[in-house]
Amino acid sequence: MAKPLMLFENILDDTGSTLTVTTTPASGFPITNIYDWRVATAYRWKSGSLTVLQNIDIDLGAGITASPDTVALAGHNFGTESATYRVYHSDGGAYTAVTSAIAPTTDLPSLTTFTGSAHRYWRVAIGGETWTNAPQIGVLVLGRRLDFTEPTQFDLDPYGERAVVEDSANESGSWIGTNVRYTVKQFNLNYDEPGFTKTGFFAPAAGLGFDADFVPHAIRSAKPFFFNWNIDVDPTENYLCKVMNYDVRMPFVGSTARRSLFCSFEARREIT
Repeated sequence: MAKPLMLFENILDDTGSTLTVTTTPASGFPITNIYDWRVATAYRWKSGSLTVLQNIDIDLGAGITASPDTVALAGHNFGTESATYRVYHSDGGAYTAVTSAIAPTTDLPSLTTFTGSAHRYWRVAIGGETWTNAPQIGVLVLGRRLDFTEPTQFDLDPYGERAVVEDSANESGSWIGTNVRYTVKQFNLNYDEPGFTKTGFFAPAAGLGFDADFVPHAIRSAKPFFFNWNIDVDPTENYLCKVMNYDVRMPFVGSTARRSLFCSFEARREIT
């Protein structure tokens, strides 16, 4: 059964960190857009070069380290352009690769996990032979993932989806054509067992928690996040989601222990 994961922490956006890229980005597509969740800047870092390989470098600052274990990107053209990306780390000397070259076969969201370790400097290196169009990324996330320790109990439909279309009709009201813009999926996560959702619910090993970290990001701040319903079963099922509904229930008034959790996510996927 599915054991989902979430990715919402992003060291690119850490306070005090410095973000640089090999060449000056194309005009109007600055590198700072790469970690901005707002729609107005989505899909909006673009390399200023068709020939120079790009390194996106993160310096967290003196005395500061981070231990990301997952990388994801969305709104990219790597599949179309046959580009690759790879994660490196450093403590001030040579960079060490922590992933092999990741080669998306489509322009859909890409997510890869790896073993985390603490370092000050991190790099996402973009490779490719030649580009017809300059590489671009809407959102790049490098951080720790939140693993579910248990499979969802019911109501998770991993493959169901609906299409959002622009349609037209003739003067008599008959359909004469549709244009599919994107598809929408909804993931309903249900957990219902006394005490289950309070202790040992989500894996604490990476230092992240559902209440302390995910809720402020995705519910109080209403920011998107990456979601995969079971990366071991289908590593291509990666989605950039937003929370639609969130419900935590208590067993009775005199206790703070969670009895059940319901959380519904919506994901939109472009047609490729």
